[in-house]
Amino acid sequence: MGIITGLSYWESQLLPADCDVCIIGGGFTGAWTAFFLSRLNPGIRIVILEEMTISRGASTRNAGFLCYGSPTEILEDIETMGEVKALGLVRDRYMGLRKIQSLVPPGSASISWNSGYELFTKSQSATYDQVLNKLSELNESLKSVIGRDPYSKMDSGQLEKLASGHSKAIKIEGEGQVHPASLLKYINQLNESAGVRLLEGFRVENLKESAGKIEIETNRNHRISSSKVLIATNGFYSRLFPQRPTVLPARNQVLLLKLDQPFRLEGSWHSENGYIYFRSVNGMLLIGGGRHWYREDEVTDIMQVNEEIINGLKEYAQTEILPSGSRIKEYMSWSGIMGVGSTKDPVFEWTSNKILSVVRLSGMGVALSPVLGEKAANELYRSLNE
Repeated sequence: MGIITGLSYWESQLLPADCDVCIIGGGFTGAWTAFFLSRLNPGIRIVILEEMTISRGASTRNAGFLCYGSPTEILEDIETMGEVKALGLVRDRYMGLRKIQSLVPPGSASISWNSGYELFTKSQSATYDQVLNKLSELNESLKSVIGRDPYSKMDSGQLEKLASGHSKAIKIEGEGQVHPASLLKYINQLNESAGVRLLEGFRVENLKESAGKIEIETNRNHRISSSKVLIATNGFYSRLFPQRPTVLPARNQVLLLKLDQPFRLEGSWHSENGYIYFRSVNGMLLIGGGRHWYREDEVTDIMQVNEEIINGLKEYAQTEILPSGSRIKEYMSWSGIMGVGSTKDPVFEWTSNKILSVVRLSGMGVALSPVLGEKAANELYRSLNE
């Protein structure tokens, strides 16, 4: 007889063995789905299983942007995805931000709506001219799906705070900033008050159907039986379903620089088609991205720092962002894992009549997750009551 490891008998007595909906993945998509589902059906038994503790793959390890897309990003999406899909994605991101604005008190997650900006460096002046020529047409298209003109040519005020050589930028209305870990904590508190159980440190090892339910085996030698399952693991989807190559993990780097003098800049800034982004946080410079420099190397779900990208971001900060003479005193860096694929639209599909997958958020999870979570909650509620 083998030795049983994992939980003690006493610990196992406190854990649920059965539920109506089990959500695998405790990031924003899973948390928002539980939020909306528990309000659709008060008293429903929801369990969220999350492998990590405190941290999440992308939800708490991003740059804290509340954004729906810079002009170059949207123009590129229109070219690669087609106008209908690209504009639909902008609409969903914008709607997600408005849901956060209406449901989350600003002080609960350090939320501010200080707009966004797309920066064009001196070497990108031709790109800026191309975008500016398309700006009126792009505004008209977006106004039809979000109800406002999002983009406008920016004056020089904010640009004067940055390194020399910057003369061009476009302002993005309706974007903001957030403390992502505090946002997730706030949603989880609401979920806990509604009876949702969040179990951290539980990795799902296997899913199998038995007696009309899904049996979920975890690494803690604990099993949960559930009527329905939501897969919300995003970039880690392939660990559960390696035979389905629809989602690839993509590692992203973030760097926080403490300078010899406070650095304060209003809003969220994007550059290079959204692949580089930065903002100020408590007098420091936060800069992230750079994945496009080493794209193949960053297709991984291992959360470690890529020193080459970190050095590239530091150089970009020093030459393109920080005022002349600013010196970096110290820094901290981390990485997060996104879910990407051959196209940017999310995967939202029933992989069986009991398992719903909502993954591949392509770095847009903060904005998309309230919309996808509400949609998933409606789908699960309908399926439970069929």
